Amino acid sequence: MNVINALQRNGRTLIVVHCAATLFMVGLIWTIHYVHYPLFAYVGETTYVDFQDAHVERIGRLLFAPWLIEAVTLAGVLAGIVAQIAILCTLGILLFMPLWDKRNQNIWDKVSGTYVVNDPTDTWQTKPNLVSN
Repeated sequence: MNVINALQRNGRTLIVVHCAATLFMVGLIWTIHYVHYPLFAYVGETTYVDFQDAHVERIGRLLFAPWLIEAVTLAGVLAGIVAQIAILCTLGILLFMPLWDKRNQNIWDKVSGTYVVNDPTDTWQTKPNLVSN
């Protein structure tokens, strides 16, 4: 429950940090695709493999931190969503339980061991003193 409470308290912060990391990644990827990758054509054949290896290593280091932030915040956001869905499903099951229970028992009836009794003759109201002395 502590994790769920922390996620609920910090949900907005998680979403803002996740969006910031995602937007940074989008901007960086667009820059690489439209500026950096076309420049590969100007690298000579003899140095292309070394250039590509250096590019992959450096770009990997640059992308690692925002990617990690994005992954961690996404996990937090999804955990919060899953927790809310689980709570709603649990409440729905508890609310609609009497509809499919053959004895029309709610969860609190099952826990306390009570039954819903249909009294068409109204015996309990008209004869409240059934125990004789």
